[in-house]
Amino acid sequence: MAVHPLVHSALDSYAQTWVSASSWRPHKRLAENIRYFREHASPDDCLVIAGDVSQVAETLRGLDMSRIFLAGDMQQDQLNALYRRSSHLIHLAWLDHCPNVVVDARAAGCRIVCSSSGGTEEVAGNNAIVVEEDEWDLSPLDLYSPPRLDFSRQRQGSFHHVNDMLDVAEKYIAELRGILR
Repeated sequence: MAVHPLVHSALDSYAQTWVSASSWRPHKRLAENIRYFREHASPDDCLVIAGDVSQVAETLRGLDMSRIFLAGDMQQDQLNALYRRSSHLIHLAWLDHCPNVVVDARAAGCRIVCSSSGGTEEVAGNNAIVVEEDEWDLSPLDLYSPPRLDFSRQRQGSFHHVNDMLDVAEKYIAELRGILR
């Protein structure tokens, strides 16, 4: 079943739609995602934030929210349609491992903006925009107090990752054939 891009009149007056989606908690860095959008998107673009922001609502106080839409929780089919409409997904979470939102948005054609911490970059693709962070030394830390990002420390993604179920299925078949021999 084909997923069609989201149709919404509020977004039609913008050149491009960017998206940021999460189960929002402090280490997902909502304010940093908004700051990245403000500093890097065209003034003709908008940002849609999907997911419940109640746990991080304090971080939104005082931020310029023009051109930003809070969509709240969305059903998966609505979220996939939003990804199909969007040019970029901003996911600057700290120490995130393999976020489904990145996998889904990339499959829908979004260019991913992520941080170098955790494993997000590994599924974001080699055309991702990666904001470099200091390497974590594995010492105890407060996950909900992430460091501020320096957007001047960005580079292109370095992992070529095929995000295709047919490719994955072929790899499983090859492995199973190897086991049977």
